[in-house]
Amino acid sequence: MQKFAWSLKRLSDLQKLFILFRSNEITERGLEFLGQSLQKINCLKEISFDLNWSNSKMFEKTSEIGKRMNPEQKMTLEFSNQNIYTDESLRQIAQGLERFSSLRKFNIKYLTLHRITDAKLKILSQSLEKLPLLQGLWLGIRSSMSIIKEGIGRFSQSLQRFSGLQNLTLLFYSCYTFKDEELILLSQSLKGLSSLKHLNLSLSKLGMISDKGMEKLNQALKDLSSLESLRFRISKGDDKGLIFTPKELQSFKEGLQKMKELKKLILEFEEFNEVDDKGIQKLFEGFNELVSLKSIEISLKKFSKITNKSLAIMSQSLKRIPLLKNVHFVILACEQINKQGVRSLRESLKSVSCRIQYGPGLNNSKVY
Repeated sequence: MQKFAWSLKRLSDLQKLFILFRSNEITERGLEFLGQSLQKINCLKEISFDLNWSNSKMFEKTSEIGKRMNPEQKMTLEFSNQNIYTDESLRQIAQGLERFSSLRKFNIKYLTLHRITDAKLKILSQSLEKLPLLQGLWLGIRSSMSIIKEGIGRFSQSLQRFSGLQNLTLLFYSCYTFKDEELILLSQSLKGLSSLKHLNLSLSKLGMISDKGMEKLNQALKDLSSLESLRFRISKGDDKGLIFTPKELQSFKEGLQKMKELKKLILEFEEFNEVDDKGIQKLFEGFNELVSLKSIEISLKKFSKITNKSLAIMSQSLKRIPLLKNVHFVILACEQINKQGVRSLRESLKSVSCRIQYGPGLNNSKVY
């Protein structure tokens, strides 16, 4: 580490730096040398740390580097090791984050353990509130059995403090205790993010979400008129919980129509067997109002009621979007859609760059 630190001193014109920590053998002395060297690179504008280690105690030492950085420098902090999220580890991370006053992006990608609890989410939320310059947040929670109203409520309160937040990724997967109450709280926090430019929201296999929770989310999306890119993924995972009626699909569409700055849209829906051709029509009619849209990706998996008519509906709608350049479809395990319908869809969209991945099942597909 000392040799690396000394070599940095010679890079006086360096503007961007990404450092991936993989070794648990890095010493406190080595980190001290690194911090001193970074201070002497006057042109450094952006620096990213990926703390890919299981010894979370070293984060306290790393945070001393953050404390010394110039507030004008853009900093990104990322954790890509999923073995550090014990209660004590998150507490140390929370305390250390206070020293990263110039942190602009915070990615905690592998908060994906069964043992993630409400208490841990509250600890993380409290630490985020101490990052006044935060512009990007990436949070993934997977297979949690104990995320409940109190933790999501605290996290939602923290989100509302970030008036300058521009990039937000929230991935919830198989969080079986996640109910309408939690989604409503989360939706309320999204409504206040007026500066948000990029949103990636995934709600997968959350069996206790109903149309009540989705209606609040749809209302929140209508207030995000400054979005430039949106990725929205939702899957049911079983026959219970959320049912998408034509009315709810239309409400979701109305939220999209408010996004006049939207340039890229990704929609991924899985296992909504109640949706038929009329539902698809409710969702896609009026897409021509997305006047800035240049790229769209649509994924439909395991829809048993939609037919080739839905493909024609989508085609007619997309052709009316004035600036659209790129279209990508994923159509898998939709029983009543056949190759002829896919070929007709491809032919009807030949004025744009179009790619269609189609297959009768989830694991056997062909690109058209």
